[in-house]
Amino acid sequence: MSPRAKSGASAIVSKPLDWQSYPYPFIYGQVDHTLFPLAEWRDCARQALGKKWLGSWTNDTWAHDDPLLVEQIRRRILPRRGIMANDDEILVTLGAQNALYLLTTLLAGRGSLLTPIAAPIAYLPVKMIAAPTFGRITSADANYAVYRRHLRRTTEEPFAMFLPG
Repeated sequence: MSPRAKSGASAIVSKPLDWQSYPYPFIYGQVDHTLFPLAEWRDCARQALGKKWLGSWTNDTWAHDDPLLVEQIRRRILPRRGIMANDDEILVTLGAQNALYLLTTLLAGRGSLLTPIAAPIAYLPVKMIAAPTFGRITSADANYAVYRRHLRRTTEEPFAMFLPG
């Protein structure tokens, strides 16, 4: 049985205990400890919380990214993931929601009226499935038909769409 986490009044989210054994372990809220730069994180926290850098990280530079942060992302984080980028190809956002807003605005076009929402592509009711399976689900999987039906329902319901303007 996998552990269950409950956040406020939201639904119960089930996370498999062996999430790290998946070929692509993108499980919400989990950190891949093999990629996490712990020593660098500690050093960064120590430096950032010192008086020397206080003015730097408390400045409101809304129009520009911190050049030192961009350099560290470009030189240390992205190459570990096989990504090479120039400084002008990196945009630091306030988080995933901000990044999604920027991307949808770019895709929809300037002046488009968008109502951003956050919703999973498919929220599978694992509590209602006797023996849920995780990872890549093939047609041979016992839950394939149930998952497929749920995904079809999710994609066919018009919960999000572009309206002519």
